Amino acid sequence: MEKLKSLIPGDLKRMIGESTPENLTSTCSSLLDFFLPLPEFQRVIGELTDTELGLCRKSKESALDLKHKGNECFSKGDYVKALNFYSQALRYAPMDAEDNGKNLVALLYVNRASSMHNAGLLDESLRDCDRAIAIMPAYVKVHQNAKELLSKSTLMFDELRLVCEDDHARAIDEPLLAVLQCVSTPSKGRGMTSVDDIAPASLIHSEEPLAAIMNKSCRETHCHFCFIEVPADVVYCPSCTIPVFCSQLCQEQARGAYIKKKQDNSSWKNVPVDLVNHVMDTISLSNVKSDLQDINYQSIAEHKHECGGSPWSVVLPTDVVLAGRILAKLMEKRRLSGETSKPVELGLAHNYLQIPPKTKLEVHVYAVVLSCCLKHHYGSDYPITGASVSQLVILLSQVKVNSMAVVRMKSFDGHGAFKKSLSHSGSENAFTCSVEQVRVGQALYSTGSFFNHSCQPNVHAYFLSRKLYLRTTEYVHAGYPLEISYGPQVGQWDLHKRQELLEEQYSFKCQCTGCSQLNFSDLVLNAFKCTKSNCPGAVTEKTCFDILKDDTVQISNAYSSFKLSLPVRHLDSVNSDSLCFAEDIFAEAFVQFGEFEPALQHCQSSIEILEKLFDSSSIVIGNELIKLASIQLSLGDRSAALHTIKQIEEIFSLYYGSHLVDVCPYVVSLREIIGLD
Repeated sequence: MEKLKSLIPGDLKRMIGESTPENLTSTCSSLLDFFLPLPEFQRVIGELTDTELGLCRKSKESALDLKHKGNECFSKGDYVKALNFYSQALRYAPMDAEDNGKNLVALLYVNRASSMHNAGLLDESLRDCDRAIAIMPAYVKVHQNAKELLSKSTLMFDELRLVCEDDHARAIDEPLLAVLQCVSTPSKGRGMTSVDDIAPASLIHSEEPLAAIMNKSCRETHCHFCFIEVPADVVYCPSCTIPVFCSQLCQEQARGAYIKKKQDNSSWKNVPVDLVNHVMDTISLSNVKSDLQDINYQSIAEHKHECGGSPWSVVLPTDVVLAGRILAKLMEKRRLSGETSKPVELGLAHNYLQIPPKTKLEVHVYAVVLSCCLKHHYGSDYPITGASVSQLVILLSQVKVNSMAVVRMKSFDGHGAFKKSLSHSGSENAFTCSVEQVRVGQALYSTGSFFNHSCQPNVHAYFLSRKLYLRTTEYVHAGYPLEISYGPQVGQWDLHKRQELLEEQYSFKCQCTGCSQLNFSDLVLNAFKCTKSNCPGAVTEKTCFDILKDDTVQISNAYSSFKLSLPVRHLDSVNSDSLCFAEDIFAEAFVQFGEFEPALQHCQSSIEILEKLFDSSSIVIGNELIKLASIQLSLGDRSAALHTIKQIEEIFSLYYGSHLVDVCPYVVSLREIIGLD
């Protein structure tokens, strides 16, 4: 894109840099007139939309080569490596390709099922057998494999069921406990309030996204539709090699398929009766997440217009591709309603007037490029004009300030490993659970985007699959603003950094309660400990403040203990946030060496510092308490661990309510390990 921008004449760049929403059609028309006849531009569009380049298209040759490598690994007993090769072969295999007279995709499912069977992944292997049966009902080998697997799975069905369950299969929605209204204020514009008072931990809003997209960093590890981590039996798009899915259901939803499956399972109508009877006698289908569940819904076709092998949705930035998905959804809704002449509009706020000229030019270029990519799919149904490109410019600006990062709770070792390790008494099996929020995707929520920001929010946002949930974290009076955090909060970043990021990304200067009053964390996050032995104060810039003596003494003591831990380095300039992170790292390191007593001390020190930066009920402290409980269990101190677990549940219930189990299964594991119901 830099090459294209460099070709634009200076006067056109200036015109675009000075443009306003009112004259966008003119600037977009001028850029179109310049780009369309340009050979360099046509070459770029050709590379982005060419299905024959092989970047994202199916290839029988590649699939067979990967299958051969998988066979070699299987014969050597390296079943994990074999299933990885078979998975990649499935990614490239055309649905109609054959190998020795049999469907190649079905053969690969059978081979991968055998690999997972030998690797101990019985439930995943069963699902692959089901997929192979759906393609080749008469293939005897797969029926034999399925029988054997079902016989073995009955010995450990309860354990398998826990592994199979995931948040979008288990989660049960609570009733919403507030009537919301959209209001407008001079300082923040549109925002959300409640008609009545709202108690803490009340679920006030839930919403599926208008459109969502996976972050590039998670493309190979998470489902492109529901955003959960993909299992070993990952499913691919049947028409291109771009997305990965956790199940056939998510695959069909992303491609816009209408799914309706009864529990009598018509897909099994050609399966031998003895196998069907064996299935029904062995397990209850309603208890297992599989493609056999009774599902009836109309899915969102987010991947359909990107599918077919064109690489543009892989190459272009994530927010640009998300804008394309939103436009495709709006166009489809407009087509179904018969309002084809109505402009495609969202009615959301944007920051086009505030963005710098360089960014305006970039948005213009991406709008033109995206228009050409969409036209490749829609043809004459999507004419490219100055008006249509200007709509995309505004849409890109709306995505910038209204989309949300979809986050998921994760552990470095995973829920299963966490539970298994803590169930053993040996120190070699114990570890701290490093819980963190990971940004897996980006989504736009029509109503969710109306909630304004606060650095001290009274509403917590979280996600189950791709669905947004909003829950109050404190008592909120009727008519008082309901506000979420767009990123930085009091205690995480200081005032200057928070305001700088919010102004740069969202084009407003934050004047929330957290920014309009002095906070202890704003003083100490970038302050230094005074080097005078008799001074418990903190130094910020050139002034030594004896601030909040009781609080600062504990911060200073923490600094002193940390300095003793690393006597080689001069650490008077380490701030509180860095110190907390360092204490956490020390706890992790001592656990790895089986030294749980010092690990416990460092973890407790980290929590003590966090309690000075955050409220005692902050979710940040709850996450740290999970690590503390795991260390206490490793030390065999069940009484202390029980007390910590109750603290964790009290904090997390405020943020997640009845969804606590779905968002953070580690809490359930801790309860099970310690013997709580």
